[in-house]
Formats: sequence, structure tokens, C-alpha cells
Amino acid sequence: MKKVEGCVEMIIGGSCWWKVNLAMVMLLTVMGSGAYVLVVATQLNATAKLRSEPLLTHEQCDAIIEAAEAVAKSRGGWMSHRHESYPTVDLSAFDIPYIAKFWNSSLESKVFRRLEHIYKVDVPWETHDKEEKYHFSERTSGKSIQEEDSISSSRNKSPLYLRDLFVVKYAMGGQRSLSLHKDGSHLSFNIALQSFDSDYKGGGTYIKAINRTIHIKKGDVLFHPSALYHKGVEITDGVRYILVGFVKMQGAPWWRLWGNLATTFHLDMITPTTTTTTPSSSGLVEKRVEEEFHVTLIGELTFLVHRALRELPTWVTYFLIGNILVIFILLVGIAWDYYQIYRIRSSVRRKKKAS
Repeated sequence: MKKVEGCVEMIIGGSCWWKVNLAMVMLLTVMGSGAYVLVVATQLNATAKLRSEPLLTHEQCDAIIEAAEAVAKSRGGWMSHRHESYPTVDLSAFDIPYIAKFWNSSLESKVFRRLEHIYKVDVPWETHDKEEKYHFSERTSGKSIQEEDSISSSRNKSPLYLRDLFVVKYAMGGQRSLSLHKDGSHLSFNIALQSFDSDYKGGGTYIKAINRTIHIKKGDVLFHPSALYHKGVEITDGVRYILVGFVKMQGAPWWRLWGNLATTFHLDMITPTTTTTTPSSSGLVEKRVEEEFHVTLIGELTFLVHRALRELPTWVTYFLIGNILVIFILLVGIAWDYYQIYRIRSSVRRKKKAS
């Protein structure tokens, strides 16, 4: 009898290590979850900004389309395999001399300054001579895109660098839409090169988080975090051209989520309108529309997990599900062990009282 009780005491004593280990795991889980929640709750992460404003003139938009079509004609057509996951019918700006020159001379500084201001990229912009600016022609140097992008960032003395820039063409006889996706960068922008309703019908950029299709005017730009899921809505008539850019931040802070798990979405749309009452000689004033949208963190997490499982290969999905089942079985086993230890301890206590 004493031998049995000694074994029981060993089991009960050994269970203390289980308790310590379990307590450590729970503590680390709580600390990690708390730190992550604090990161998500910061203002820069909790709120995602979407902003549209005038950027190009109609003449500049027409020139970009003309240059793109000329290059497409000389190459035997538009490309449709530049992007692996969500391909578009497009042409890289690196292959269109007019856009390359336009970007280097003025458009780059305009776009980067606006992105730095809107998304609080806290590194001062420094202007440099034209010779120091990055040029698309340097892609012929044999360096990889990533190496060239680093060169671009260092020469411009800006934390932002261009990951990709391309002209997209949606046409009734070709690609008419693009499915829901997110971009492989930190920040994205697209510039409308044509007028909605007069040059094409339908179209627009659908933002899933706010359940809204955004139409911008010819020459306007739409800025948004790349992690926001969006899609190119199907056109129903005409041809739609847009200039799309992907931008990354070199040395980005580890805690910046760039729209991931944001729960507040601020839509800010600025368009110039004519007026007869303004004292300005141009007769133009800014019309500003601001809206705010809210979602729950649980809802965002559920959607992101669902999307992640859909986009993973089948074998990876099954592997993850298998791991979750194994963890669940282990937890059930630990709970059962504790239950048995509780029963043994209760039995020992009763025997001690009886004796």
C-alpha cells in the first residue's frame, strides 16, 4: 500500500512540472497576443487611408496612352504574363520611353511626396539633380530588379522606391476585369487615364473592406495601402486605361502593417470643380468628400484566414489542418491527464482521512 501511495505522490509531484510548463506557455501566449494587439491598435495600423486627388492633365493622360499603344504595336501587342498570380494585360513603363522620362523628370517626386505625407513616412525628402535620379534605362545594366530598386531609393534619398509601374488595358475584346487580390508591395496607386462613362462603362476599383467601387476622374490618382484587398471591376463597354504603381519602403519598421488588420478606413476624395463665385482667376475650387468606414477585427481576421487558406496549395492546407488536429489531440490528452491526476489526488486524500 505504501509503495502505491509513493508512486501516486511521484505522479502528483511530477504534475507540478506540467503546471509550470503550461503556465509558461499561457503566459507567453498572453504576452505575445497583447503585444500584437498593441501593434494593431496603433493609429498608423488601425486606420487605413484611401485618397484620390488630381495629378495629371488630360493631355498627359492622352500622351501616355498614345505612347503605350505605339510600343504595343511595335512589339506585336500587349503583354499578359508579367504578373504570375493576378496577371493583367499591360506594358511595363520600363519599356515605354515617354513614361520613363516623365517619371524621372517630375512624376516620381510628386507621387513620393504625396505618399510620404499621407502615410506618415517620416524621412525628409531631399531633391537632387537630374543626373542623380534613377532612370529606367539603367535596367539594362544587368542588375536584378531588387538591386536596381535599392539603387533608386539611395539615389533619391527617399525611403520609398518604385517596385513596378505599368499601363493596364481593359478592353471588351480582351481582359475586362481583375479578380479580388492584394498587391505585393507596401503602397499602391493607380491613375485614371480616361473618363468614366464617356470613354468606358463599368470599371472602377472595388475595395472589399469598405464594400465600395471607387470611380476617379481622368488624371486623378487613387492611393491605398497595398494589403487592402481590391479588384478591377468589369467594364461593360469601351476601353479603360490606368497607370498602376507599386511602391515599397526601404527599411520599413517591423510594426507597420500597411493596411493589414485595419479596422477603420478613411476615404478622402478631392476633385476640382468650376464655380462662378470664387475670386480665383482660374474659376476652380476643390470639392472634398470624406467618409469613414469601420469593421471588426474578428471579421478582418476571419476574412484573411479564409483568403490565406484559399490561396495556399492543397497539400499545405491539409498539412496545417493536420497540425491543428494534432495540437487539439495533445491538449485533450493533457486535460485528460490532469483529470486523472485530480482523481488520484482525491483518492489519496480520502484514504489519508480514513486512516
